[in-house]
Amino acid sequence: ERKRFFTLDKENKLAQVEWQTKLDLQKGEIELEWSQKSEAEKFEMKQQYENTIKHLNIAIDDLQGWKKKYEESEDMYITLSKIMTVKNQRIEELQARLMVEKETENVAKESV
Repeated sequence: ERKRFFTLDKENKLAQVEWQTKLDLQKGEIELEWSQKSEAEKFEMKQQYENTIKHLNIAIDDLQGWKKKYEESEDMYITLSKIMTVKNQRIEELQARLMVEKETENVAKESV
């Protein structure tokens, strides 16, 4: 389970880098074409650029949501591990106590 979340985190980081690279490339292309376009074409390109930014922000929000879920899951895993450790210690203590009680019973029976 932890490996799956580590993999998702790495994939999310790669996706974020890919989106940032695409954004940088698109920005460079738009700036190059910008000076050669009419006002109507500039307006249309500006709209496309803003839509790209909007979609990238949505993707970043999604990635941050995945990151938060991963961190919450990791915290839950750590908490459960601590609970299991305490539970196992308690079981060992009870088993030791049971063995002592059985030995005490056996000694009592033998002495009778």
